Amino acid sequence: MPNFLLSTHKKNWILSKEQLESLYQEKHSSLVSQLTSKGVPNEILNFLLTREEEETLLLGLCRNLLMCCKHINLHLKAQTTAISYFRRFFLRNPVCLNDPGNLMFTALYVACKTEEINVRDASSFCSNFQGSNPQKILQSEIVLISGINFQLYVYTPYKPLKALIEFLKNKGFGDADLDEIEKKAKEFIEIAHFGDTFFTYSPAALAIAGIYAAIFERMDRDDLIDEIAAMGNNSGNVRQAISDITREVESITQKLKMIDNAFKGLLKKAGAIKHKIGKILSMSAKPKENA
Repeated sequence: MPNFLLSTHKKNWILSKEQLESLYQEKHSSLVSQLTSKGVPNEILNFLLTREEEETLLLGLCRNLLMCCKHINLHLKAQTTAISYFRRFFLRNPVCLNDPGNLMFTALYVACKTEEINVRDASSFCSNFQGSNPQKILQSEIVLISGINFQLYVYTPYKPLKALIEFLKNKGFGDADLDEIEKKAKEFIEIAHFGDTFFTYSPAALAIAGIYAAIFERMDRDDLIDEIAAMGNNSGNVRQAISDITREVESITQKLKMIDNAFKGLLKKAGAIKHKIGKILSMSAKPKENA
């Protein structure tokens, strides 16, 4: 049975806040250095997406990716796997050198294959989604997989969530209450995967935060969380995890309510930047003719 504590997920994709910030800074500085060395002018460098713009764009695409998952009735583990691939790729790879819209579909396509969803081929997959392109998806498949270091196994919060629901059942919660708690917890967890706490806390911590949010007005949560924390061997930071994850989910929920206009503009801007950079890089790659 897979062990999260020994997994590449924990080793390479669970990071401290400081490591996460360092990766963001490194990605940007490396991009600017690379483009400068290729002769990309300052007028384009100054037009690159800001960090806030990139986060808004990726947030909108995560929302759309989740909608695509639900459109084809993908089970929860496959949904989380698709969103994880997408988020992992752009953790280290800049938006302006890639096609984030196409990589959204590619992440879903690869997740379907990883989770053994019956997808006959890229063309049949794309028949479900307007705007998807089978040739582009196939071209991007190895780009995505190599961009996440070929680490395809994703641990999700849903097994820990199942155990927590059973714990609540033993605490006297009725079936109707448990169904409602589980529904709310899953909705919370879905949004949590859109943000940085997806990288800074384990799937079990996301599950605990989801349960905590779902029973907000039902009972003395402090006593309950103390019991849940005692179930693990390393639960000292569980309250901090709940606070951080809840705060971010609330922030993302508010952003999603007013993201549409900015998202559409940023998608166009990212495409325009990629096109301009692509033209410059292709010209610089051509051998110069002898005079």
